[in-house]
Amino acid sequence: RVWRMRRLATQEGIDLDVLPALDDIGESARTLWQQREPRAAMALLYVASLYELSASEIPLDDSHTELECVELATRSLDEKSLQYFTRITQAWLSQAYAHKPPDNGEFLALCDQWRPFLQYLQTMQRAAQI
Repeated sequence: RVWRMRRLATQEGIDLDVLPALDDIGESARTLWQQREPRAAMALLYVASLYELSASEIPLDDSHTELECVELATRSLDEKSLQYFTRITQAWLSQAYAHKPPDNGEFLALCDQWRPFLQYLQTMQRAAQI
């Protein structure tokens, strides 16, 4: 299930073995943004979101496009988390394919909202283990 995430991580230079050890993905992405690395910053947020969705048993597959991943997430996420993942996906698509990063305010909001998104997904993961 780490399909797309592994391919994208490799393309963007993200080490998936280190990803879970990063203390705060939002802060790490913010640092990249401040270093004028918008693609790397967006890639980190997007890959980390796929990583956590996959860990939450959302059935992502290699053949799914970004928008299909959002569709699959619709079945499992609450409204607030789905909106967040949708915004990350839209920002990633704009950055990756149109070479247009989100504006500063939107990007910083995505960074600030990473931790609540992660906490929600971790709660889903614990509930699935019961």
